[in-house]
Amino acid sequence: GSVSGRVFAVSTVGSLLGALGTGFVLIPNVGVLAIFAFCGSLLLALAILGNFRPKFIGFALLLFVPLAVMLVTGDRPAPDASVKLLAQTPSYYGNIQVIRKHSQKSLLVDGIGQNYVYDDGRYSTGYINFIAALPQITRTDAGANRNALVIGLGAGQLPMRLQQSGFHVEAVEIDPKIGDIARQHFGFDLPAGQLHYTDGRVFLLRAGKTYEYIVIDAFSAEQIAAHLVTQQAFAQASDRLSDTGVLAINITSSIDGEDVAALDNTLRAVFPHVRSFSPGSEGELASIVMLASRSPIRLATDRSPPGAPQTRDVTRFVAGELTGMHSDLLLTDDYNPVAFQRRQVQLMWRKLMIDYLGEDNLDWLSL
Repeated sequence: GSVSGRVFAVSTVGSLLGALGTGFVLIPNVGVLAIFAFCGSLLLALAILGNFRPKFIGFALLLFVPLAVMLVTGDRPAPDASVKLLAQTPSYYGNIQVIRKHSQKSLLVDGIGQNYVYDDGRYSTGYINFIAALPQITRTDAGANRNALVIGLGAGQLPMRLQQSGFHVEAVEIDPKIGDIARQHFGFDLPAGQLHYTDGRVFLLRAGKTYEYIVIDAFSAEQIAAHLVTQQAFAQASDRLSDTGVLAINITSSIDGEDVAALDNTLRAVFPHVRSFSPGSEGELASIVMLASRSPIRLATDRSPPGAPQTRDVTRFVAGELTGMHSDLLLTDDYNPVAFQRRQVQLMWRKLMIDYLGEDNLDWLSL
């Protein structure tokens, strides 16, 4: 019994060390293919050693060592030197990374880009420029409600832009580590009292005031926060809007996607006025901004803010207004298949990120 116990103890320790070593050392630094090739070569060499006379031992070693070295070192592609990992932290909601590629800094969650910012402060994420311009191109009453709410912080660029328009901005983010990253790497400096770490639905339920603009820009990697895009969630947002207030939803999808049509139908079940805009084309991945209000939504692009990149993005979105969407699906808290509808979107987004980052998986890079 004691012998069996010692054997099982050694086996358990070996299994533990093997699992930890493989998962945290070998796979990140060597790769699965090279590991299999190495183990196969080792088994071949041991077979030769065990079944042939001693004079073949030298031959087996000469065969095994060069082959193993070649397989371990020769097949792994060199990482893209233009991609640098600046920060990485795990959280309950995903693996958060900050990368730099040339003059652009990006926030990634589980390998999916959330925001892209150039060193000179420009945003390559055009929807940010469009939503940030809404106070200029939709407002007609200078004395209207001056409150704005952003659900989903990301790199923090959108709340900061809305604040620059003279609004008192509050942001809601479910992951405190996103807030830390935004402050440390992207210049986010909204006062602590205006950043709330909680779920967006919970905040809407408990908020004690109304807003002129509510923005829902909440993603978990490539998936939208499904509970924030139901009929009940939109009703809660409507209750927190002023009479002229506008709800803006950012969604990354294809303009002819099932999810986009379902969202449009669900918004129309709550709001009498809904308009959607995107600079994208059918079949491609694009940013789509959906606007909803209890009052007519009129856009005056001649009042868009100065600055060529921002004005260009505003013009592209307004020119790409989406019409003719149709869906009978109503997204509710009881039935919401939006994640299933976005199955092709997820695949498209992952492929685009591979093209952007290179085939070498960023997760394997070390700081």
